[in-house]
Amino acid sequence: MFRPQQLRDQHFVQDVQHALASQEGLQSALEVEITESLLMEDIERNIERLKTLRNLGVTIAIGRFRDRILVAELPCQACRWTRSRLTGRS
Repeated sequence: MFRPQQLRDQHFVQDVQHALASQEGLQSALEVEITESLLMEDIERNIERLKTLRNLGVTIAIGRFRDRILVAELPCQACRWTRSRLTGRS
């Protein structure tokens, strides 16, 4: 599990690259989930970081997603919606 502070760290992608290089086959087992609020803190930088991770074979998931972001522009393979977002209930 990654914490928000880790994505904010300038060495995060390099740390993940190093971990993947030392563990054969870890790429397909590793999933990074980022909340929309963290993504929006610095959207351009975070999208670039997530694209790099995705190119390494890491699965990217967006949690607590709202419809204000266009899914097609995000480098993710999964979006985690809350039941209230799907049914329209609060």
